[in-house]
Amino acid sequence: MTLSARIALAADLRATGERREAERLEEVALNNLAATLGADHPRTRAARHRERPYRDFEPRTT
Repeated sequence: MTLSARIALAADLRATGERREAERLEEVALNNLAATLGADHPRTRAARHRERPYRDFEPRTT
């Protein structure tokens, strides 16, 4: 989850014009995703294509 959050943060930084920090953070997160999940894992590929990760953190109602 932390790596996905870093990818999302990189997208936010890029959107606010902080490109250097975004690229640095994205590179580290992509390398870690590839090392952890594999270079061909769907999440790694999505991050490489700059698809923003989606997570629903709201608790489910029962």
